[in-house]
Amino acid sequence: MLRVTAVRTTSRLLSTSARLHASGTPPSTPPPQPKDRKVEEPAVKKPSFTQSTSEAAAAANAQPLPYLTHPLGVDKRPTSKKLTFAERHPEWFDRDARMEDRRKIVKEATRGYFHDFHAMRAHGGKTWRAPSTMIRQDRALYFPDIKGTALSDSSTKHTTDLFHEKVSIVSILTSKVSEEHTRSFYTQAVERFASNANFQLVQINLQENALKAYLISLFLSSLRKQIPPKDQATYLLSSQNMDAVRENIGMENKHVGYTYLVGPDGKIRWAGCGFAESDEERALTACTAVLLDRLPGTKMQYSLERSLPQLQLLDREGLLSKEELRSITSQRSDFEARLVRRRAEKQDFVLYLEFEENFNKFVTLRARQREREAHAYAKEHGDRSKLLPRNFFSKQAASYSATCISIYERLVRKFRWDVDSWERYLSWAQSRKMRVVTGRVYARAIALHPKVVSLWLQAADYELNDNGDTTTARSLLQRALRMNTLDSDAVDARESKLQKTSSGAARAVGSISWEPTEYERNVLRLWIEYFRMELVFIERLRRRWKVLGMEVNMQGPAGSSAGGFAAATKAARSVAVEAAPVDEEAAQIEREVQDEVPEADDEQEEEDHVPSVAPAQGNSVPDGHRRIMQGAIPLVLLKSAQESVPSALQLLLYAALLQLFAAFPFFDSTALSNGHVACLDTSSSRNGDALRARLCGAVLEALESVAARWGAEGQMLANVIASIQPMLCPHGSGAVSGSSASDELDKNILLHRASKINAQYSEPIDALYAYAQPPTDLRELAEGQNWDTSRGVLFVTSLLSQNMVERRVRVAEDSDSLSAVSDDVAVEWQPTELSALYTRTGVLPELIEQLVASLRARLAKDPNEMLAVCAIALLRMLANTTRSGIEEENLLRYLRHVETRLVREYQQGRPWLALVRLVPQWRDVKDGADATALAGELSELAASGVCGAFLLSARIAAIAREGGQEVTGVDAALAADWSGADEGVAAWKSVLAQCTTVAAFGESDPSWAVLLLWLESERVAAIGSDVVCSNSARVALWSGYLGWVQSTASTSGKEAAAQWAWDLYLGAVKQTGAILASSQLVGSARIDAQRLHDSVVKRMYLFSPAAAPVFAGSDQAARDAALRSLFASSTASTVCWLEIARLERVHGDISGHAKQQPSKRVVRLYEHAVQQSERDADVVTTWIEYLTYLVSESIPDAMKQLPRATEHVKHIGGAAAADRLERGWQQIVSS
Repeated sequence: MLRVTAVRTTSRLLSTSARLHASGTPPSTPPPQPKDRKVEEPAVKKPSFTQSTSEAAAAANAQPLPYLTHPLGVDKRPTSKKLTFAERHPEWFDRDARMEDRRKIVKEATRGYFHDFHAMRAHGGKTWRAPSTMIRQDRALYFPDIKGTALSDSSTKHTTDLFHEKVSIVSILTSKVSEEHTRSFYTQAVERFASNANFQLVQINLQENALKAYLISLFLSSLRKQIPPKDQATYLLSSQNMDAVRENIGMENKHVGYTYLVGPDGKIRWAGCGFAESDEERALTACTAVLLDRLPGTKMQYSLERSLPQLQLLDREGLLSKEELRSITSQRSDFEARLVRRRAEKQDFVLYLEFEENFNKFVTLRARQREREAHAYAKEHGDRSKLLPRNFFSKQAASYSATCISIYERLVRKFRWDVDSWERYLSWAQSRKMRVVTGRVYARAIALHPKVVSLWLQAADYELNDNGDTTTARSLLQRALRMNTLDSDAVDARESKLQKTSSGAARAVGSISWEPTEYERNVLRLWIEYFRMELVFIERLRRRWKVLGMEVNMQGPAGSSAGGFAAATKAARSVAVEAAPVDEEAAQIEREVQDEVPEADDEQEEEDHVPSVAPAQGNSVPDGHRRIMQGAIPLVLLKSAQESVPSALQLLLYAALLQLFAAFPFFDSTALSNGHVACLDTSSSRNGDALRARLCGAVLEALESVAARWGAEGQMLANVIASIQPMLCPHGSGAVSGSSASDELDKNILLHRASKINAQYSEPIDALYAYAQPPTDLRELAEGQNWDTSRGVLFVTSLLSQNMVERRVRVAEDSDSLSAVSDDVAVEWQPTELSALYTRTGVLPELIEQLVASLRARLAKDPNEMLAVCAIALLRMLANTTRSGIEEENLLRYLRHVETRLVREYQQGRPWLALVRLVPQWRDVKDGADATALAGELSELAASGVCGAFLLSARIAAIAREGGQEVTGVDAALAADWSGADEGVAAWKSVLAQCTTVAAFGESDPSWAVLLLWLESERVAAIGSDVVCSNSARVALWSGYLGWVQSTASTSGKEAAAQWAWDLYLGAVKQTGAILASSQLVGSARIDAQRLHDSVVKRMYLFSPAAAPVFAGSDQAARDAALRSLFASSTASTVCWLEIARLERVHGDISGHAKQQPSKRVVRLYEHAVQQSERDADVVTTWIEYLTYLVSESIPDAMKQLPRATEHVKHIGGAAAADRLERGWQQIVSS
């Protein structure tokens, strides 16, 4: 001891000397002089070593203990097997391992002998607090292998072997104090899980001192008396040296007890040291329970034990035999085994639930049959012993519900991010009328999926219609709107980047979005359904006061601006909630199982208490109720929507609100839904119509206020919607029988139907998206047409047409099925109830006159092109009986007259509008006089370079020639013979030169022209679409020119004529290809030019056999020459080359030139298409078609090309494109 003290004193002196030298004082500096003896200094008393350590311990106790910051354990999985020389050899020469061992030895050697004793003064030796949750599986480390002697039989055991398939609490103790430390942790857990076969307590009495270990071995008999026999098998006496792993498992003090929670995989999932705090003791118990629940055997056993009372009941009552009970248990065991797999599938849960549902139905049916037989037996013999207990069915229902809840809870925990799983759970709970369970599940589902609008809407519908709680439904929808907002800047950016006009320029920011994203559609549906909920609330309140004979005058102001949302919500809470009916039997069953469904931490907002008032006999209508019934809440909500919804989406919102307000069944009004009229008038006050008019008027005002942000299109839409609105509000409702109103007041059938909050499809908003989409037949009329400018016109015409006519399917009388024969089924457009009402009451002419006057007044105020086109489109649609249902001839004549006047007024500077007017007339040309009159108007249009004018004049001249009239104009070229070919070519080239210029392609093609023709009649549109569409007319003119060249050359049959035609065809290819070289062609203009060039290239290939005289009469040589010329001088697209390849394949099959090997000409076409596809086509599609052809002709050739195709596709499109090619090849081979 003296030697140790001397060594430490010497060390302190050496360290002091080192500090003096390090301070920078030179050795030559003289020592400080002693002070005057007369000055007395106070004596400084140095603290003793014990005093300094006590102060340090006190300071440490004042600081809170930190939590365990890192996982404990070793990285490598330990083993109880003895390592061989070959396995240990790499560790000896591992430099990093040796340096780590050296660091641990140095650290242990530099620790003082009494370090651990002094550390006990601070927090009782406790150095960190245990975590409140388990260490994650992927981050947890392994407990080291500790070898010891079992107390039970003195056999040697390893902890690694003990942990297998067990959840273990491991305590390491070195003294009586450390034993108390560990016992403070595991006492509660051992008491709870002692009966669980998968749980064990492992105690390690660690004595690294050999002498102390030997002394303990002498007192084993005394130790066995202290340890319970059931714990002696896992009580190990170990003298293993822990220096190598002491730091890894957090053993910082050998006098402190350490407790670990080890999983069946040997990983440390939780750890604690010292005396346990209450939170630490509870955490160990909770973590142990979680690990035990995750063991497959535990879950299965627990689930099967839960169903034991049900099976005992069925066995006791004799409803199921022993074999049936064993079968049910076996099937449940199989399902439970599937559910506890590491990768359980959702379908396993679904099948398990279906099995439980079928089993419940089976038991119920057998019990009902048993009841009937027992009642019959009791009636006959007076013996009631065979009757089932009165509470049998409730017990069976409760058992079934508990089992299903257990399965559903595991389903939503396993697939918590799957919305369908939550919806299945909710649907089942609602079908069982479990109000508490349903509410809790909705809260948890919404908390996990706040961006899924359908969940919010389903929850609001449940509260509104099932629970009758309008306040909760309103709160849910308000929270949903706060959670699901739309960023105006983001929407505008998307519009400006993605939406392009025909000229390639970006649309203006704030333009109307006709194709919202899926998320935007969901948010718009949320707004519409919120309005619906408020309308339901208003109407229920109105009807409750109506039953009491109290009506509210709609003439006064609604007070929409006073207080905003807060005031409106406060007024709504003043209405007493009607109690929803409760199923007592279902409520009793739910009370038995609802504790198994956890609650969610739902946000509850503080609300001021508002005294509620219920409508009752003798009460006057409170002021708050009066404002609500006058529409205050929807008006406030409308202003909030105007501020929250981006302007690009507000048109769809306002149009949907007009649809919703028009269709809602307000009492004392006439409702309109898709042309169906419902009259609910019972008095002359018509308060319902007044409320509807107030709401619709507010929407129109909001629409007009925001229209300026949309530009000309928005202003046009606001004007037209306001003009057609009177036609969408039923007039002359006195002619409609109001007898249904009394039934509606008693049964509320229409109100119940309108109260449904739609989560997936809301007709007022979701039906509108199709209105602005060009129909398929309209797209087919003008392929490649840009319809962006026509979407607004299509929208308003469809909006009006949907209320005027409806689609009905007529089946022939001799047809027994709708799908039997397509000719037996016909689609008819018939007038709706609204059209019939207008026709019967005679108000339609007045409404048409008002519409025309309104449109003219708005045109006089704002004479923009869009508004004029939309007015003409509306008039054409109304004049078409198929689209409007109007059959009165005088009215149709009036509509055509007004439309013709508007066209003449606005056709100046718009040649396409003049063509629209002239197209229907040329079909009615009877003689030369009519042809001459039309030719005069067309000559002016042709002078301005309108392609359709040339085409239409040629058709009119053809009709006149058939009538014996003189042929003039462009049609003269068609009639010229070989001697006049030069004049014909000059005439054709003059026409084509005016139509085929870069400027002509660059002009925006008016899609309104085809739309106007289509609105008038599908037949007229089909005939005249190629006239009014400049691109279609241009292609038709070039086709007519090339056809004239071929027919002129064929009439001669000479080689010179064929050479003449060949040169003209080749010139046409070069002329149309030269247009594509212009850098001024962008957007759809370049697409149109490419389409024209492709059509000319295709015509030359089809013409090549006719040029056989030039190539010694060989059509094959002519085809080869045509392809060589086209490859060299054309810039056709890949699509064009693929079409030519298909034509060549068909020609080979028909002519009999196809051999057993691929055609060289077809292969050349496909090879050229593959090279071309690098620029402008999908290389994968081209290769798949090429390989399909090779497989059909020669599989070896296809196999040779497959590696090249794979490499080429991967180079162009990457791995994703290569995968697509592989899937396409598999389909080729399989077919």
